[in-house]
Amino acid sequence: MRVTLRLSNPGERDALRAFLEKRECHVEELANDLLGVGLPHELHDEQARLEVDLYLRVWESLHDSHIEIVLTTRRAGSIPSASSAGSPLTAGGSSSGNVSEPHECECAP
Repeated sequence: MRVTLRLSNPGERDALRAFLEKRECHVEELANDLLGVGLPHELHDEQARLEVDLYLRVWESLHDSHIEIVLTTRRAGSIPSASSAGSPLTAGGSSSGNVSEPHECECAP
């Protein structure tokens, strides 16, 4: 699974990238305020989404910034969850196509 993240503070892009790479995520800069993030191991879509959300919650609790998941896609060959029936998870936890709706991490600093 791959997600696209939008940073509220693009000045923290390099620090967030380093934070995620220390957790063995593959990170690609897509724009000044956008990062593409992939996990290094195969997980069901739901488990992968939960792992990324956990990393973002930790980041947001340590920094005064907000990160929004704006896009979720499944990599070719990834393992879909039983609930996704071949589609990635949407923000509401249901499947409805190849791309999820925008999702804001529900994190309290």
